Amino acid sequence: MWKRLISLVAVCGAACAAIALKPDRPADYPPLAVTVEVAEASAEARAIAERLTKKDQLIGGLIVGIVRLAEAAEAVIALNREWPAVPPKLYEGYPGRSLSVRVAHMLVAAVEKRLDAGDPRRDAILARLIHDLSDITAGGKSAPD
Repeated sequence: MWKRLISLVAVCGAACAAIALKPDRPADYPPLAVTVEVAEASAEARAIAERLTKKDQLIGGLIVGIVRLAEAAEAVIALNREWPAVPPKLYEGYPGRSLSVRVAHMLVAAVEKRLDAGDPRRDAILARLIHDLSDITAGGKSAPD
């Protein structure tokens, strides 16, 4: 048994030595110089990024209470009409007859996702937005306090 173990160790050692001493190993070649070219963002990509930033600010305004849900929904619709336009059918997965109601539902969902479950303001903020959403759904617009 010891002879087999010694033979196995000797064979493995010889194989490792053969690999390590091979002259054309990749480790023997110098590393390739890598050049990275960063292209300037297209006008379309910049416009989309600006729109996302504005929508993010609207969601932040909804959270702190400086923007009402109806105002935010109309602002999102106006932003989506800017170039490059976002088709209204994107909001068809949300409930509501009108685009304003569907966008309002999307905004409430976005606020809900943004707020941590342990945030002490969460329940009050969502209750305020759900109240605003019921006003929008009923056809009225929730006015600022």
